[in-house]
Amino acid sequence: MDCDCVITSKAVLEYLKVFLSWPPIILVLGGWFLLRFGKEIKTLISNVRNVEAFGAKVVVEAQVAAVDATLAVTAQPKRDEINLLPEGQEKNDKILELEAELAESRQKALAAVRDSSM
Repeated sequence: MDCDCVITSKAVLEYLKVFLSWPPIILVLGGWFLLRFGKEIKTLISNVRNVEAFGAKVVVEAQVAAVDATLAVTAQPKRDEINLLPEGQEKNDKILELEAELAESRQKALAAVRDSSM
């Protein structure tokens, strides 16, 4: 009977070693942290506009979509004017000019968004 108690106590000690090692403790603390501060973390993440890590920069899609929508509305009168032109080289040149102008405006607007978030 004495032998069973020794084995049981050794098993309990082994379980304690496993459960009190750093990975399970970090997991429990991380879970508690997420439960406790989940709303604040969600708000913080939703307010992030620009992420820069390891030399890569990312602008959140909402800002990119807003820039694209603004440019589309701004360019529509010019597109309508170009569509009234007869088919030919002049119309194609105007389309290319407009697309180049839009690309340049988009780059400037995205740079302004990125700079304003820093």
